[in-house]
Amino acid sequence: MLAEQHDESAEGRRYLALDVLHCARLNLVTTADPGEANQPFALTTWAATVRT
Repeated sequence: MLAEQHDESAEGRRYLALDVLHCARLNLVTTADPGEANQPFALTTWAATVRT
């Protein structure tokens, strides 16, 4: 039982890490205005809701 829980938590961390990498990938800059291109995206709390 404990080994199954450990496997599930390791699997959850692995998929969460893949989601974080997917969201952190580089985005194309489609504007000529350098001030607008350097603006960071707003942070969201979607990761806080992903509990395994």
